[in-house]
Amino acid sequence: VKKSKSINGFCRKCWVKQNPDKKNEYDRLLEDKLKAG
Repeated sequence: VKKSKSINGFCRKCWVKQNPDKKNEYDRLLEDKLKAG
């Protein structure tokens, strides 16, 4: 698993567990991060 796949050290599953109401935000942040390279 590449480090770039996590946001603030959370994998998607962990993020959703911690922030169930921010699932879409994770996807958006990840997209921004991947665009930034």
